[in-house]
Amino acid sequence: FYTVTVNNLGPATARTSSVVDALNQAVYTQVTVQRVTSSTGVIRAPSVCSVSLANVLTCELGNVAVGETIEIVFSYFVPATVRAQ
Repeated sequence: FYTVTVNNLGPATARTSSVVDALNQAVYTQVTVQRVTSSTGVIRAPSVCSVSLANVLTCELGNVAVGETIEIVFSYFVPATVRAQ
């Protein structure tokens, strides 16, 4: 599993927030969002995230309150042909 953490340290609400992470297509395949959680208890469905054919993970988080932390957890498959780096 891989986790991306978003923190809003203020001073104001972050409006229409998003996360974009380009994943190497040769290394990461079958990317699946497992969960999106918030420290404030606001539930964000994994459907706020998508993975494009170009292997770009995009999560539209909406408003992120001051002090709020959001964790995006996703899994992926690494083919056996990929060498360790």
